[in-house]
Amino acid sequence: MKLEESHRQAITRYAPSFRQYLQGPDGQRDQQERDKRVELYRQLLAPENLRAISEPELSQVIGSLWASALWGNKAYLVGKIVQDNSLETLREVLSDLLWGKAPLPDRFDAFGRRIKGLGPASVTELLAFVHPEECGLWNDKARKALVILGLDAVFPKVKKYHLTGTEYVAFNDLLKAIRDVLTAQGLTGLDLLGVDFFLFHVWETQGQVVSVTPAPETADYDFDHDEMVDKLVSIGQWMGFKAIPQNSLWGTRRRECLPTANQVLELSLRLFRRACV
Repeated sequence: MKLEESHRQAITRYAPSFRQYLQGPDGQRDQQERDKRVELYRQLLAPENLRAISEPELSQVIGSLWASALWGNKAYLVGKIVQDNSLETLREVLSDLLWGKAPLPDRFDAFGRRIKGLGPASVTELLAFVHPEECGLWNDKARKALVILGLDAVFPKVKKYHLTGTEYVAFNDLLKAIRDVLTAQGLTGLDLLGVDFFLFHVWETQGQVVSVTPAPETADYDFDHDEMVDKLVSIGQWMGFKAIPQNSLWGTRRRECLPTANQVLELSLRLFRRACV
């Protein structure tokens, strides 16, 4: 994917502070944590082990995801995912996602169709830690950072939560283009997990880098809308509410059918009241 000069300049402005972060204690600590998780996944999600992975081992994997940070009781989260999908199905579909022979877009879309409870952030995090040279993380902070860098002009999908397998491959191509710019600045040896660290740094330090003006939040940047809806529906079902089909209360993923802020707030209040009973 070809970047405009303005985009390369925006990325370059963050390179010195990112290098300083990587060389400092926070960067060293974060890279050590990353290496531990890569090794954990290399063991537990290896093809020969994944075909017979146990629920406790699956809990180790899912519980360690940044996408699962919301959940205090990781065992309950994994138990519910296993209950909704079956351990055998999870083994089969995870094996296909991570090690299948079909093109990545097909495997990505098939996983989304068959597995409940693991959204785009979780799925891409698994892919990124198993295949860091080819796959990146599609999460909230990364998408915000791309907007700050002005890269939503190159890849408008960053303003959405859900994406198709074809769009995910295009996103990975964008991350590789960012990596090329960083490599030209002397930041060699980065894989796409390293680019995710860079994007988190951009998000975390926006406005603190000279000559970089944070991009304003645009009206159609609705990642939190879909993401919040998915999490609320999931929490609500797990707390005993009747399942809400996507094509009933809130319709399809099209903008005109999405819930309003008041609808999301109403469900939030209902969940809060139920939790307090």
